[in-house]
Amino acid sequence: MKKTLLPTAALAIALIASAAGCTSVGPSAGSSSASADSSSPASGSGSSSAAPAAGASGASSQTKSQACTILATSMQDLSSKMTSSYAKFASNPKAAVAAIQELSDTFDANVQKVTDPGALAVATTANADLKTFVADTKAAIADPASGAAKVQKDAALIQADFTKVGRYCG
Repeated sequence: MKKTLLPTAALAIALIASAAGCTSVGPSAGSSSASADSSSPASGSGSSSAAPAAGASGASSQTKSQACTILATSMQDLSSKMTSSYAKFASNPKAAVAAIQELSDTFDANVQKVTDPGALAVATTANADLKTFVADTKAAIADPASGAAKVQKDAALIQADFTKVGRYCG
């Protein structure tokens, strides 16, 4: 049963990495991470929904380009770490899942910096699906027989999510 999960999870990681790596976001994607950091709002609101934070600020001063630069930086990091996790998965699935958890946490932190309503909408969906992927991958390692199909479904959702982010920001 474990042999079924490993190829499925590895394929899922490869699909996500390719979706994140091939998604070009923003006109200045990756050119200035300092401007992305300096434009991040301090949002101390609840963790369940980032959308109200954008609404609560009234008119967001963050431009689409600024939001997309934040997401581009995060997605480039996601692609790099997913590729690294893919290499680890067959030999050390727990280490791979730990790396995926770390990148999910990083992406979540970056989504919290986004206030542009359009970017926030697509990023929030991707963020939620990425969290589900992490949880389902952890569960699949514990029970490969029932988990492989969920991981595969999650990977397809995340790939579609990051494609939507790319379309919005492209």
